[in-house]
Amino acid sequence: MNTKYKEPILKLFLNSPLKKFTKVSLKQKLDVKENEVYIFNRSLNDLIEENIILKSKKNKYFLNTNLDLYLGKFIQNPKGYGFVDKLFIPPRNINTALDGDIVAVRIRQENDTIEGEIISILRRNTNTIVGTYIQEKDNKFGFVIADNERIISDIYIPDGNSLNAKSYDKVIVKIQRYAEGTKKMVGKVTEVLGFKNEIGVDYLSVISEYKINDKFSTKTKKQIEKIPDKIKDSELKNRQDLTDMCIFTIDGIDSKDLDDAISIEKLTKSQYRLGVHIADVSHYVKEDSPLDKEAFNRGTSVYLIDKVIPMLPKRLSNNLCSLNPLETRLTLSVFMNINSNGTVTKYEICESYISSKSKLYYENVNKYFDNLEELKVDKKIKNTEMEEKIKQSLSYAKELSLILKKKRQKRGALDFQLDECKIKLNEYDKPISVEVNERGISNKIIEEFMIVTNEVVAEHFNKLKIPFVYRIHESPKEEKLTTFLNFIKNLGYETPSDFSPKTLQNILNDIKGKPEERTVNLILLQAMQQAKYYQDELGHFGLAATYYSHFTSPIRRYPDLQIHRIIKDYLNKNLSSVKLERYRKKVVNTAVVSSKKERLAQKAEENYEKIKKCEFMEDKLGQKFTGVITSVSKTNIKVLLPNTIEGIIYIKANGQEGNYKILQENCSVENPLGKRYVVGDNVEIKLKNVSIDEKLILFELV
Repeated sequence: MNTKYKEPILKLFLNSPLKKFTKVSLKQKLDVKENEVYIFNRSLNDLIEENIILKSKKNKYFLNTNLDLYLGKFIQNPKGYGFVDKLFIPPRNINTALDGDIVAVRIRQENDTIEGEIISILRRNTNTIVGTYIQEKDNKFGFVIADNERIISDIYIPDGNSLNAKSYDKVIVKIQRYAEGTKKMVGKVTEVLGFKNEIGVDYLSVISEYKINDKFSTKTKKQIEKIPDKIKDSELKNRQDLTDMCIFTIDGIDSKDLDDAISIEKLTKSQYRLGVHIADVSHYVKEDSPLDKEAFNRGTSVYLIDKVIPMLPKRLSNNLCSLNPLETRLTLSVFMNINSNGTVTKYEICESYISSKSKLYYENVNKYFDNLEELKVDKKIKNTEMEEKIKQSLSYAKELSLILKKKRQKRGALDFQLDECKIKLNEYDKPISVEVNERGISNKIIEEFMIVTNEVVAEHFNKLKIPFVYRIHESPKEEKLTTFLNFIKNLGYETPSDFSPKTLQNILNDIKGKPEERTVNLILLQAMQQAKYYQDELGHFGLAATYYSHFTSPIRRYPDLQIHRIIKDYLNKNLSSVKLERYRKKVVNTAVVSSKKERLAQKAEENYEKIKKCEFMEDKLGQKFTGVITSVSKTNIKVLLPNTIEGIIYIKANGQEGNYKILQENCSVENPLGKRYVVGDNVEIKLKNVSIDEKLILFELV
């Protein structure tokens, strides 16, 4: 049942806990439309039935102040209990809430224990669930086990609601009734994705779970078809012609959406001129068009190992907007004069058009720098003067990137040392290798150049006080950093007295090359707040930057596309007061939606990666490995293999692996025979079990 007003009603009362409201005044304050009065009444009545809102004899409504209430998002643990922020919710007090629901919690204290009881579910997180269908023997009903391990309740599927699904089919279920008391959730199968082990079904399950659309609407397709293949001369007017410049891209060998290119020259012994040229996607994606609305709803491209679900149709992302070699492309360019200290002394932002002279590849450029391979340039410029210019540019690029990195490190930017994995799949989508994705100097060149460009653009528009979308990373909360500092203290490291980025980077430098390096990096990363998009510039803690934006990837990130429009209107003096006001509203909406979509994409990518890692280990039961302990707790030891695969060793069970003793919280345990296991230790392990459904790899100590 729709109770969309429960949350806003309760927030209103909590903001004025001693105030009494009439029903009319409540409706006015919440701007309840005529066609939603029934939903409002149902929401209010629910809160009254839950004894949260009380009604006086004079028909006035007020908050039950005897309840110590707290509102927040419920996060469920697969073991049954959960949390609302840091407030512990035991299984008996969950009250049918599901992971991600917004709930009202009554805070209870018994002796020295503080825990919460969910007394109202204000807003459900989802009404569809992806899972595995199981048919009962009599074929009269079935149930679905959710793929999301945090949803621990099965969904009952009555007779006639299965859409002819068979046991172990992956399905999408629409919830028809949420659990109430002892009654189970009831659902209806709306789509059968296929048998769980069929090729591609895991991919469909992941994108369905995170509501990622891999198909474009008919309106969008029609709009794309109308875009001409060739750029007209009229479209080049008022743009700088950079087609003769030595401009090139450096990307992954499989990359097709090339949205950034670079140029570099050395003006004097201590002065570089760096050009960063970004695809002008906004030229093709007009504001509020079907294409724009769809890009906004997607927010970002999603990369699932060897599959890309683009934010924009491939005709744009891989062709018309992509900075493909020796093709004229519309761009926004930022030219920066940078001295030998890494300071930008002068810059220019302009509309332009380019013709990239080559598509270079990270792996090849890295080997070229190490004198292991010849540089692979486009065949048409091989053995020409332009090839020599590219080689000279790469030499300057390497010099400048090291200068920029040194400057960032000096100001205290955090440089996390965490290996990324590279998974190769065969034609049947089965993983054939999992290994560390090596990053070399060419990766770092592009990274440094994009960072400095994003900083310059953000600072320029912040000082103009023009509406903008910033990429912010707020300071970590003190309690989380305290937990991190206690952890490294237990490992034997000195703890600093302040929490500046520079101090934290010094810690990362101290542990570099040591067995516990990855774990310390990971735990510090977990202490950080999540970066997000925002309409105000609050700085970027991790980069130790006062100003930061995302400007350099408009093909795959919507905030970049949105600020390109603002930049172009500024350059063309089209920022009227009406347009500025519209942009103020747009940037707020863009920041909120894009941050949400980014998190969903990250979760989908992580889950698909976990599935493929489990599949890779599935045929290795009983094999021995050597790994490093990354964490210990009262229930398990986590072990990381050199190829980035992580598994756990249960230590809570009675028996051979039972009776472990915690020596230092989160750092070390001791087994019944007195053997210690410390974070950072190398251990020999054996693969005990793999559960693809739970995305779990289980080891045992040898």
